[in-house]
Amino acid sequence: METPSSATQVNRKPFHFAGVDIQNPEREKSFDLVIEASKQKPVRVSWVYANCANILRKDADYLRAAQNFEFVFNDGAGIEIASRVLGNPMTVNLCGTDWIPDLLEKLNREKSPYTRIFLLGATEQNIASAASRFPGLFPNLVLTGSHSGFFNKPEDVINALKAAKAEVLVVGTGVPRQEKFLFEHWGEIADTGIRIAVAGGAIIDHFAGAVTRAPMIWRKMRMEWLYRLLCEPKRLWQRYLIGNLVFFWHLLFDWIKSKKR
Repeated sequence: METPSSATQVNRKPFHFAGVDIQNPEREKSFDLVIEASKQKPVRVSWVYANCANILRKDADYLRAAQNFEFVFNDGAGIEIASRVLGNPMTVNLCGTDWIPDLLEKLNREKSPYTRIFLLGATEQNIASAASRFPGLFPNLVLTGSHSGFFNKPEDVINALKAAKAEVLVVGTGVPRQEKFLFEHWGEIADTGIRIAVAGGAIIDHFAGAVTRAPMIWRKMRMEWLYRLLCEPKRLWQRYLIGNLVFFWHLLFDWIKSKKR
């Protein structure tokens, strides 16, 4: 006989897609998992959305980097649709643009093991703007350093991290560059004292106020991608129009393969 608890039991199995295991925790649990794991060893957090999946299928270095991250979460309707089609439904969208500020707010609000933050990414103008706004956003955290995303020598960033003595690193240099950087230089980064590093795409631009989120109604309809396309058609048309077709084409073949097993 089915009990109320078994009737509402939610799938929490990782979803293997495009070569990586995408974890599927409850939203609130995800923060605790990352923080608790970071007390044992430094951890990296990344996200996979439809465009990431397309890149993962053709960029072996990005795939290898993502496979070595301690946490990979889902982001966006595309991954949710894929998980349902392939029989391992994801139950929550852990969008990085929401998750990263919420992690920082959790550290800001609660008695936190980490209060020292470093921002890496965006243009000189936007990183400066993000740094100036940071204390107002998270008054109990300390921004100990920042660096733009335009650098040729990784050692310049490593040296800045050493000087900053930060504990949380927020990287926003775009997919797949940010994941490759955190993979290729992780030993050096961890040695600077970083306990949590998150790969956040345009997160620095969001902190700077240079990029805004879609209105909540668009997000609830899972159509933020369309809102962004309408706002920046020249930059994003290929990612969303062609990219979405490529994504669902691969998904069709994945579904066919799953039926043959």
